[in-house]
Amino acid sequence: MIIPFTRPHRLILFLAIVFSAGAFVLFVGRQNRSGNDIPIPFMEGGAIDLRGQLTTIGRRQTTDVIRVTFPAGTDAETLQQDRIYLVSVPDDPDVPNIPLDQAMALSGGGTVDYFGYKYLSADAAVEKQNRDDPSFLVRFPGQFFASAKARTGISSGTIAAFEQRTGITMHSTDTGGVMLEGNALYLIVVNEAQSVTITVRQAPASSVCGNGAIETGETCDDSNAASGDGCSDICAVESGWNCTGAPSVCTQNPSAGSLHVNVQTYPSRMLLGGALNEPILSLVFSAEGEPVEGTGVQVSVNQLGATYAVGSLELWLPEAVPGVDQPVAVATQAGCGNDTVPSDGTEGTYCALISSGQFIVTPGQPRQLLIRPRMNSDEVQYSVAGNFVRPVIYERRETNANHEGMVRAKGVNSGITYRIVTGMGDPTTGIVDLVGAVGSANIVSMARIQSIGNGSSDPDDTPVPADQAGEAELGRFTFHAAPNTNTKAGLNAVVFSGIIFLVEAPNMRLSGTGFVMYDTSDPSNTRPCSASDESTGTFYVTCLNLENQSYYSWPRITSDSTVTYSLKGTITSLKIDPAQPSSVQVSLDNLGSFDQMVNGGFGIADSHISWYDMDADWDGSGNNIGRVAAFSWIDDIPVPVKSTRYSGG
Repeated sequence: MIIPFTRPHRLILFLAIVFSAGAFVLFVGRQNRSGNDIPIPFMEGGAIDLRGQLTTIGRRQTTDVIRVTFPAGTDAETLQQDRIYLVSVPDDPDVPNIPLDQAMALSGGGTVDYFGYKYLSADAAVEKQNRDDPSFLVRFPGQFFASAKARTGISSGTIAAFEQRTGITMHSTDTGGVMLEGNALYLIVVNEAQSVTITVRQAPASSVCGNGAIETGETCDDSNAASGDGCSDICAVESGWNCTGAPSVCTQNPSAGSLHVNVQTYPSRMLLGGALNEPILSLVFSAEGEPVEGTGVQVSVNQLGATYAVGSLELWLPEAVPGVDQPVAVATQAGCGNDTVPSDGTEGTYCALISSGQFIVTPGQPRQLLIRPRMNSDEVQYSVAGNFVRPVIYERRETNANHEGMVRAKGVNSGITYRIVTGMGDPTTGIVDLVGAVGSANIVSMARIQSIGNGSSDPDDTPVPADQAGEAELGRFTFHAAPNTNTKAGLNAVVFSGIIFLVEAPNMRLSGTGFVMYDTSDPSNTRPCSASDESTGTFYVTCLNLENQSYYSWPRITSDSTVTYSLKGTITSLKIDPAQPSSVQVSLDNLGSFDQMVNGGFGIADSHISWYDMDADWDGSGNNIGRVAAFSWIDDIPVPVKSTRYSGG
């Protein structure tokens, strides 16, 4: 049964061809989405139009999207060019599991020029759920396919351009490629002037093994009924062989090798919400025996709240540059589909399928994949500062025929699907030798300090800038906040509540009660700091309650902005020993750590920094407007950070 999509379900395709260096641009308009609106990968704005050669250049054309179903008694339907067909194959035992080519027939005989997409499920649930994801591979994680005739005919150039633009690979439709299966949904476009018939139910036919034709129930036929030559006496491909064509030509596969996967962990990180962050795990792949192609990865996270915070886990090559290059693959929870995933102690699992040819490991040349989390912004419910994220790679063998292990791979030469084992196994079967690992715990923030530097332009050994009363600016520091897009309850900002400075003042004495800290843009807004009375040598100056307990008057370091703070002190003796040189220099020597933040806090013996991640709408009144989270750690900044060293003569 063929059912044209009627309004509002029809997609209106406006094609504008603009010739410039052989390129053209596709513009697409969509009308009123509904529950039946299934995403169409070949009708996306900015995509390479695979149907461009069939349209009339320079004018607008309406392209019908037609649903094809097969009720009882209907085994075949006719497809025509200039249409997009959504073909629903019934869940019926009479639907054979055969290469898609065997279901497609040209009215005049011969092979069919067609291409399309096989959805992950018959209801396209994953594609519907991911329709607004920015990644094309996440929106369409199923199988793209193109017939051999499409690969070499008028579609060849646009198919290649589509693959390059989107990062997908079109699978074949012959033996070993995309199969016709029951309870499945296909999107099909034909490029034939003659009508094309798709037959989904085929009556059982008597097969004759050895006649050179591949018939129902056969996967090969090499014109004989003998076993041991790759095609068995019942015309089935024998283990370790590969057969193509009819009559079939069979060649023995090379022996499979092995793939060793080493999981590398990283120290704890502070993960910024709404951004792509640095790696929290990496996988190092080493192949033996043959080149091995990575085809998929599963990564789990635990700790309460992790799945609210982590939007996706992106797989990157170390040499790739975000913003310039693309990740090898993007792992999402939706990408797991119906895969078996760990359940004990796991908050969630993220799965990625790696496109063909994207990640091949050659013997003697280890390759690394970095796992970088793209965090949700605070606009996502329960994605808040303070969530913990700990990545896990489980040492788990696959539990079903789909080989749904934590790492999936296949031999490039042997074609064998590799299986996860806990130790070396039979190399003729292809194994993945994987030792699982639990990564470090990481914490989420919605604002963070990106860099700290010397805020003074004075060179080292500049004379101490002291006035007649002995008051002197001892050091300046610039604090720059990372850009963030966390706008719920106002854009998040950093507000300091405490800083402990290291002061080195050999042969100089300063008053322990004369220290103050201030924002250089408003020197009148000072905060008192303290040290031991009559301080000299090396000592600490502690500045507390910088936010003034009201959350108003102390500067908020907003997204991608810089604030400069100064420490001023009173010098009571410029040179204690007139015969010896003297100087003073201020440093930040301890910006905390994950463990100090969790187990200790702020103080001389702990972290020397304390700050709030604060929504712009937070006012401290307890009226539940906005959020505030306290931290005593700044990540990824080397210490010590030194200000100018001033000379006392």
